[in-house]
Amino acid sequence: MSTSRTIIPALARAAIRRAVAADPADLDRLKADAALPQHPHGVFVTLKTSDEEVRGCIGRVERSCDDLADEIVECAVLAATQDPRFPPVCATEVDDLRIEVSLLGEFERVNSVADLDPERFGVLVRAGRKRGLLLPGLAGISTPEQHLAIARDKGGISANAKVEIYRFGVEKYAERNDGDREN
Repeated sequence: MSTSRTIIPALARAAIRRAVAADPADLDRLKADAALPQHPHGVFVTLKTSDEEVRGCIGRVERSCDDLADEIVECAVLAATQDPRFPPVCATEVDDLRIEVSLLGEFERVNSVADLDPERFGVLVRAGRKRGLLLPGLAGISTPEQHLAIARDKGGISANAKVEIYRFGVEKYAERNDGDREN
């Protein structure tokens, strides 16, 4: 049996391979082998190039699948094929991608930007039906103000709009930079 630390990104990679490279990855076997943690919150899958540039990132604030493995598979395929910022990942790119799966923690409403820490917490801003989310620990974002401004922008929320601000922790499952994979 594999550990969650390695099986979660391996499951995402297998889903991407099946979707973009017609690889007959045995997702059912991977899911059966997985000892996935119980997790009631959202999931994001981030794809990075060998230069650590984002190549795709899609997720869900709230879970839509009953099974965490199914949620990871769906988000991985969407990140590879539906991120509007990038063309779909092609089969020749898959082996060079580094995959991170972020399991979102519970959302905690905050009243001040001072309660945010872009290295430790993600941020969700909400104004009416609009919302923007930014994961923690992103390169180039060092202040809570930057973190909040980018989340507003992602949600199409103007800088002067009244917003509800939430922070959340993230448990990241990532392939090591040395290419250590289980798949």
